Amino acid sequence: MTAELTEQIHGAWRDSFQALNRDMPGIRGLIDVSKAWDLASKFLEPRNLEGLNWNDRDHGGIFPAFRLLAEAHMSEELLKHFYVDVEKHFYLVDRDVQKALRKIEESNRISAVPQVGILMSELFERLVNWQQAWAAPLAAFEDPSLRPLFQQTFLHHLHLHLPPSFPTHIKAYFLATLHSHQSQQQLPASPYPSTPAESPQAPTFPLPTAADVKPSPHLQRLSMLARFGPELTSIAYEEIEKKVRGEAKGEWGRSGMLRELRGWGRGVVGAWWEGFYAGHDNIDQIMKPIYSRLDYHVCKTMSDLRTTELFDIIVSHPDTLPALEDLKECLAKVDSRNELVNALKASNVKRLLHPGADTKDIITQYVSTIRCLRIVDPPGVLLQKVSEPIRRFLKNRPDTIRCIVASLVNSDDDDDILGGDLEDDEDGGIKPLQTRDDREEDYTDPNWVPEPVDAAPEFRSGKASDIISTLVSIYDTRDVIVKELQILLAQKLLAVRDYDLEKEIRTVEILKLRFGETALQVCEVMLKDLADSKRIDGHVNSEITTSIHPKIVSRLFWPTFQSTGLVVPGQLSRLQARYAKAYHQFKPDKRLRWLPQLGTVEVKLELEDRVVEVEASPLQASIIELFGETSSWNLASLTSKLGLDDELVVLNGINFWVNKGVLKGDRKGSDATWAVLETKEEGGRGGGELEMRNVVTEEESAIQSVESGQAEQMRVYWQFIQGMLTNFGSMSLDRIQSMLGFAPDYNRSLEQLGEFMEALRREGVVDRAASGEWVLR
Repeated sequence: MTAELTEQIHGAWRDSFQALNRDMPGIRGLIDVSKAWDLASKFLEPRNLEGLNWNDRDHGGIFPAFRLLAEAHMSEELLKHFYVDVEKHFYLVDRDVQKALRKIEESNRISAVPQVGILMSELFERLVNWQQAWAAPLAAFEDPSLRPLFQQTFLHHLHLHLPPSFPTHIKAYFLATLHSHQSQQQLPASPYPSTPAESPQAPTFPLPTAADVKPSPHLQRLSMLARFGPELTSIAYEEIEKKVRGEAKGEWGRSGMLRELRGWGRGVVGAWWEGFYAGHDNIDQIMKPIYSRLDYHVCKTMSDLRTTELFDIIVSHPDTLPALEDLKECLAKVDSRNELVNALKASNVKRLLHPGADTKDIITQYVSTIRCLRIVDPPGVLLQKVSEPIRRFLKNRPDTIRCIVASLVNSDDDDDILGGDLEDDEDGGIKPLQTRDDREEDYTDPNWVPEPVDAAPEFRSGKASDIISTLVSIYDTRDVIVKELQILLAQKLLAVRDYDLEKEIRTVEILKLRFGETALQVCEVMLKDLADSKRIDGHVNSEITTSIHPKIVSRLFWPTFQSTGLVVPGQLSRLQARYAKAYHQFKPDKRLRWLPQLGTVEVKLELEDRVVEVEASPLQASIIELFGETSSWNLASLTSKLGLDDELVVLNGINFWVNKGVLKGDRKGSDATWAVLETKEEGGRGGGELEMRNVVTEEESAIQSVESGQAEQMRVYWQFIQGMLTNFGSMSLDRIQSMLGFAPDYNRSLEQLGEFMEALRREGVVDRAASGEWVLR
């Protein structure tokens, strides 16, 4: 050690000694500092709370001792010594924590009503007492900043010593305080007058129970809310979810439900949470984001619940309008639009878009989906995303067009899937069908707003299409709709009784407004034909007496009628011939060609013991008339006599009369014969020895459908398709369509080709492999 360094050490020592001795003689000052240190350190020493009176501390000479140590620059060292003592004695606090938790666990084991709320409240009170007791002597430093610093140190050691099970217990405490708060909210007002606490008549109250636990304000002082905020939030959210699901699940017709639940979230859960900050100066600023989070979770839970129920809500529309309004309000606050789209699309695939679903049911659900999602999301972004799979599924179904058109033609029926949308319009009028061009955006509109951020590139905002325009837009062209419309209207007109066309005229007038005059010109001709038929029938009946009243149609303006070889026998044939003669005399330049498969016949049969009056088809009437000529017929003879080649159709006609109890069957050898049952047999119908089976067939419409007409036209290309499949083997539908493009005048769509191939498959001509390719059988 150098002399210079030695001198520096000696100088520092002298300075320190002089500071401690304070220029007093000898070491008297040093002795005073030592005594002050002993007194101050003993005064600061952390003590046990048990049996201690906080006023028992010896304050004699404390403040002079602390001032002396401050003058000697020993305050910082004294504080370090104090914090070391705090760490050494913190086992006392830890012992209290462990004791309280053991008591809680024991209570949970032996009590049906755990006292965790009360015991935890007592523990928090005890911990605050520890903190205040150990912090109290710091006042001797006469420095207000030391107390917050000590609080941080105390809390650091406290949270360091908390056992791993503590989060579970404090979560149970949070739940107990919430349940207590809810029970207090539901208690009725006391029927007794309030009595001042100092009055001798003041009632005595029982000790607190689990239902009386209130949020402890000590949690904030102990930094428990900061550390265990997730547990507190978890309890609040779980209670919200329980309340929302319990109140709102399946309740779709109750108005204002979301408003009530949001009020409950703020008034009950929010007020409970606010209790933990009682007495805080900035409680409004603290609670503002908390109230927002609680309100958000109410809306999020309601949104999730309604999203899972949305399919059934749509099924029950319009009784579920309140639920849809609540969902709309939730989506404005909660960003769960994608979840709604994905959930509804999954429900549609599982419950709607499968081979077993009826096309009419799918269209009905689609229409309800349109109406409901327009309430939830007026711009239509959600509807576009949800409806795309439904539209694709419907487009691939062969009977979709017929179902849509049937609803248009039968819009007044009770089971109308459009629910009156043929006439109704949002503005009170009937407007033409909208096209894509009708919905293009007008950027010059001062009320124009940009498209929603989650809209697809092909989405077009603007006024939404009406229901019919939306359904018609499933197809690339409306021509196929118009053709089917003409066919179904023709069928409806053929079924009209007594030439009463009022309902049909009204329907055509509305359809003209929807589809345009040009598309409905053919329908106008059909209406005119029936009006002319009424006039002609009146003239003919004024000239001759006849019981038939035919509808005379223009061959070129009506859809193609299914061909039949039915030969009408007997009096019905004579009535037709007589009517045709009278018609020819009235219109010499025209002749009638009867369609014997159409119309109805009122039949009256006079049997030995009864009279049977029924309304039958011409075929059924012809069958029973032949039994008037010959008493017994077999199926082959009857089929030949009627000029038909389908015995199954004739068998259906025979069964009609067997079910009416007019005919009975009998088997002779391998053949079966039928005869008139003049006397009614016991047991009803009287099938005789031959047990008649119900022949289940789908009777074809008298008017050829659009699909069947197109299929017949496609048969001219069968030779091309057959040659392809012979030369190239299996081929996909796309490849067949591509190669047919070289055939003369081929202009069919891929969908029409697919329908034709399916028809060939049903006939047993082709097969479809697992890969989807077509092969010859």
